[in-house]
Amino acid sequence: MYKLVVSDMDGTLLMNHRKISEYNKKVIKEIIKKGVIFVLATGRLYSSARIYAKQLELNTPIIACNGGIIRNSLDKKILFDAPIEKTSCVQVFDLLKSTDTYFHFYGADTFYTEKVRNESFRYSKWNATLPEEDKIDIQEIDDVYEVFEKDNVYKILIHLDKNLRKNFYVNELNKISNITITSSWHDNLEICGKNVNKGNAVKRFSQQLNILPHEIICIGDNLNDLSMIEYAGLGIAMDNAEEEVKKAADYIAPAHDADGVGKVLEKFILSV
Repeated sequence: MYKLVVSDMDGTLLMNHRKISEYNKKVIKEIIKKGVIFVLATGRLYSSARIYAKQLELNTPIIACNGGIIRNSLDKKILFDAPIEKTSCVQVFDLLKSTDTYFHFYGADTFYTEKVRNESFRYSKWNATLPEEDKIDIQEIDDVYEVFEKDNVYKILIHLDKNLRKNFYVNELNKISNITITSSWHDNLEICGKNVNKGNAVKRFSQQLNILPHEIICIGDNLNDLSMIEYAGLGIAMDNAEEEVKKAADYIAPAHDADGVGKVLEKFILSV
């Protein structure tokens, strides 16, 4: 019997319009009624993920920033965090600024950027639709190095446009110690602290509850989900997932726009 389900958000639980379908909501509530724990694990900033946790009426912790921080969804208490070590973070900033590459990064509650562009512009537009208590703290800062005076850095996201080579940045970033490099989309790279990934976060959380790997389902679509899919007793990749993720999975779910999460939970939990 499965006791814990951990789901990625973008490309997995969320449809293309970044909403949770009514079907997925219904099935998630049904498995919770059966005593199964449901947890969100995302590369997103905690406050962004918490909006969806509220929609699902979850009282479980949220694994945010690819496992860099785990916080309660109700009282926002930090249960675990592993920020990027300052020296390494500075080296990443130096590299990106020297190549004039767009990036933004996440603190405990804040989305930091030097200029609103690309994904940060999307967050700004989304903010305008949210009630005051759910608005995401987006701060444009002139000097990214000043962030260390007031906050930790849990994730740096590099947006790669058509003129930027992913392999070049991976090679350069691999020269920097105490960081973890992954990706959640074809045009980005995500930098977190040493040994920070969703798999280690799921392991930490499940061990505290004495839940064994074979009692866990993890669902995802991209490379930042690979570690938790490999850790889980039942690792599920969406039909829209990256090929490397599909190869590591035990089962392929229908696509995120076809209610894949709800359908596999119905198959493996509700129909058993």
